[in-house]
Amino acid sequence: MLYAWSCEANYFVEQPRNAFEPGKPVRNVISASDPFFSQSNDWLGNPGALGHCGAALKDRPQAAVLLAPSRVYQRMDRYLQQQGRGIRMPTVEIYEPSGSPMRMGVLTVEMPE
Repeated sequence: MLYAWSCEANYFVEQPRNAFEPGKPVRNVISASDPFFSQSNDWLGNPGALGHCGAALKDRPQAAVLLAPSRVYQRMDRYLQQQGRGIRMPTVEIYEPSGSPMRMGVLTVEMPE
């Protein structure tokens, strides 16, 4: 699982050099408006960036990109860090769509203690 990483060239790396193992499932979880890797970052350094691993994973049928609404993972990580913890693997993300394009669905994250 890739949390909060875009798999693209950016201010942090010139070339991401993604090394995904063939045949292994990959999930990329990132905020739909990530403050570091999306176009909302003025100093990203990559005007063509998508802000997620979609392009890097496009030829992998076992891969998926989950764009978390808002900044749910960042807020969850900050909350857990304040308690002396962090995001722990494995996590299970369950997204229930609202059924309407005008309403946001519900993202539930289950994580071991």
